[in-house]
Parts: sequence; C-alpha cells; structure tokens
Amino acid sequence: MHDYIIQRSINKSVYYCAVNSLANELEDDKISYIVAPMFQKFAHVLHSVQGVLLQRKLPIDTKLDIYQEDGKLLVKLQVINL
Repeated sequence: MHDYIIQRSINKSVYYCAVNSLANELEDDKISYIVAPMFQKFAHVLHSVQGVLLQRKLPIDTKLDIYQEDGKLLVKLQVINL
C-alpha cells in the first residue's frame, strides 16, 4: 500500500505541473480557446485548467462548453477575459 501512495502522490504532482504549464501557455500566448474531442480525460484536464486559471492572483474567467459538430461531441474551453 505504501508504494501505491507514493506513486499516486508523484502522479498527482506531475499532473498538476502539466495543468499549470498549460494554463501558463494559455495566458502567455493569449490563446482564446481550446477545442478537444469529448472524452472524459480531455474534459477533466480542461476542467482542471479552468480551476487553475480561476485561482490565479488575477483570475481569468473561462467558459467550458460541450457541443456537437459533424456528429462528433467536442469540448471547448474559452478564455473570456484575457
């Protein structure tokens, strides 16, 4: 059980490091939106990015939408006030 807890902690740290890096790229390059296929993992990552952007010293407002285009479900993270 001890090895599992250590590995989970490492995985969580790497995940949030990647999410913070993605949030930094959105902010630095002034990217207005990200569109990805609507898979659970993509939606989870975009939701995490949304949370990170809201916790900044100067919060960045975002909107997460799920929509259908050409018969495919897509998820879109739109940055509102950059």
